[in-house]
Amino acid sequence: MAAAGCYLLWGLVPLYWKRLAAIDPLELIAHRHLWSLLLLGGLLVATGEGWRSALGALSTIRGAARLLVAALLLTTNWLVYVWGVNTGHILETSLGYFLVPLVSVLAGRFLLHEHLRRVQWIAVGLAAVGVGSMVVLQAGRLPWIALALAGSWSSYSVMRKRSALGAIPGLAVETLLLAPVALGFLVWKQAQGTGALGRVDVGTHVLLVSSGVITAIPLLLFAHAARRIRLSTLGVTQYLAPTLQWAIGVWVYHEPVQRERLFGFALIWVALGIYSVDNLRAVQIRHALHADDALRSMDFTVEMETGTGKTYVYLKTIFELNRRYGFTKFMIVVPSVAIREGVAKKDLARILAQNGAIDEARTE
Repeated sequence: MAAAGCYLLWGLVPLYWKRLAAIDPLELIAHRHLWSLLLLGGLLVATGEGWRSALGALSTIRGAARLLVAALLLTTNWLVYVWGVNTGHILETSLGYFLVPLVSVLAGRFLLHEHLRRVQWIAVGLAAVGVGSMVVLQAGRLPWIALALAGSWSSYSVMRKRSALGAIPGLAVETLLLAPVALGFLVWKQAQGTGALGRVDVGTHVLLVSSGVITAIPLLLFAHAARRIRLSTLGVTQYLAPTLQWAIGVWVYHEPVQRERLFGFALIWVALGIYSVDNLRAVQIRHALHADDALRSMDFTVEMETGTGKTYVYLKTIFELNRRYGFTKFMIVVPSVAIREGVAKKDLARILAQNGAIDEARTE
């Protein structure tokens, strides 16, 4: 429920920003920084985390620089998104967030040196063809809003992945770093007589102050969901947000859906489908491997009968369990008399160990 609520709120957020379309996007982002900082600071105190651990990340030049870059990337993402929504490009903003998982895969490959599976390369290639078709069929117009959103958010995700801070402390520090700039910009706007505060109606004032809530609540829900549900479920649920944004753009604000744009969307949706299925399959395999790890820790007792002429069968079974499933712990029970093939019980463990089948063995 928390994951669905998080992405539902992110999907409906164009309705919020559209109500503030008359205000300069830069001013909206400055308000978002300041009101988010106040709310997040209060949450840090209320939850007992405090500012000490959050500010501790700024104790080194490298840590502070990394957080500053993350803050700039996040601000760029916010600004492009708000500008795109309020200038009639909701469909293109939704495209940006459809592209995020695929761009993140590329970022992981080239920035974090993660290995990509063949299917992931196919998905990325299809998405690239989809974007390319939009450029060609739309007379060379690059969907720069979508690419800027996908690129800035994926780059921000890489920076956050390298940070030890949690979601709330991290965002609090990032907004803190740019708060002086945001405050200075708002003071300048007010001095110029073009600022919104004191010059708009009460409802708009409430919406401006609510920008902190609009930022923090989905983030809290996301953090709650990420700790409690499988990553694969969270990954599939993320498509709820851009899907809702696309629907709002088409059916609420009646943005035109040109045939050439729809063709590009279709290719990207196919790429996302391939990526999601492959990701789910990989998660299932990982879960299966964890189950195998649990089995490998078990002790297996192999009771060998004498006089049956089947010593070879027992040995082959042990070697096969080791080769195919990785089992390494066996207790081998051998009768006191010599085995028909001439292998005495005192030699059995030594033979198995020499061939790498077991870590240790005990014969009785």
